[in-house]
Amino acid sequence: MRGATTSGRSPLRGRPAFLRLGLVVSALLATNAITPPADARAPTCELGTNLGERPLLRPRQGSFYSVDALNPDVVRFGGKYLMFFSGNDTHSFGGNWHTGLAVGATPLGPFRMTSLKGHYLNGGTAASRRWLYQARTLPDGQGELARSRDGIHWRRISNVPQAPRATPYQLTGDYGLTTISSGLRLWALARRSRTGLGGELVTLDRIRGQWVKPRTLLGTGTLPWENLDVGEPGPVTVNGRDYLTYTATTQAQTIRSLGLAVRTSGQWRRCSTRPLVAPGASWGPKVAIDSSPLVIGRRLYLYYGGGTGTSIAADLGGAIGVRVYHTPK
Repeated sequence: MRGATTSGRSPLRGRPAFLRLGLVVSALLATNAITPPADARAPTCELGTNLGERPLLRPRQGSFYSVDALNPDVVRFGGKYLMFFSGNDTHSFGGNWHTGLAVGATPLGPFRMTSLKGHYLNGGTAASRRWLYQARTLPDGQGELARSRDGIHWRRISNVPQAPRATPYQLTGDYGLTTISSGLRLWALARRSRTGLGGELVTLDRIRGQWVKPRTLLGTGTLPWENLDVGEPGPVTVNGRDYLTYTATTQAQTIRSLGLAVRTSGQWRRCSTRPLVAPGASWGPKVAIDSSPLVIGRRLYLYYGGGTGTSIAADLGGAIGVRVYHTPK
């Protein structure tokens, strides 16, 4: 279920020089292609100056994402920007999800659709010099770690532990992925039961081919906008500081927003009593979910999904957009 933050990530996709990135953003701002921020006081926790946001991918009639386009997962690889995303073409609670890949020459697109080989549900993607790595979910619900040289053809590396040994967790999902010096780091939602909410955000490292015991980062909070559940962790480093974006769900009408945490003295803490991104985007004003942060030069691109409905799973009228931050030192 792509719109949900309840079990796992579901289905779902030139080379500008550094000096040209600022010109691209400046030109878009000058032509109103990026909408100025509605609330300049919204907390950024030192992410930088909020330059505004714009839609990138909306549902397209007759396509596999005719109802929902959600869960952007964007990486830079081979001089291009790869957006893996979830597409749904059915008006139902669970939806009919497929993974798609869109490719752009700049982090702001435009993005061109590309066919993928194999059927899986989109998860987190990380890039090294030669390889793309992805933690995703297979149709039977099993998590899988795979690698690719082109983002289209993938080879399985191992299963992802859904109930890690010697832990209280019964389920992991909502995968994110980063490279570390000793291997790979999986960022995930973990649950102590397969049916309850109140998720926790954890990391599991894969070192020398073995998964190590998960570390807990954050649990579901008590703030009104995140007192039901958390999920969809999105790690990013800005000016040497480690941040984590995440989807937060409230008990009141299950409205979802994006929260932000920062790591200080080895511990993770919430940056603010307010969401980083509250619902209200022009491409989907009812929810803000499924964030994917990407730093290029002095810009932070925060890709995320919005919807015209508040369903917890599918049929949201979901669309993908990006918020841009200027991150000076």
